Amino acid sequence: MPTSELPASYDGELAEATVFLNPCHGEQYDILGRYISGPSPRGLDRFGVSVEGDHLIVKLTEFSYGSPAPSPAPSPAPS
Repeated sequence: MPTSELPASYDGELAEATVFLNPCHGEQYDILGRYISGPSPRGLDRFGVSVEGDHLIVKLTEFSYGSPAPSPAPSPAPS
């Protein structure tokens, strides 16, 4: 599952980012939080947000789980 309480920072260059990388376990997610690779079983969880003045408010009561990671392709049957 995606790591809880992993610190995040924003340096103003998000528009140029192509992936989010979890430095603890190596998962990678695209800019929309969809699973790319690593041990996590799903994409990043999502929360509601709003902007109030110069504050970003994360609404912990508006929560949805990330989409499941793709299942590995089945192995071919032995011949």
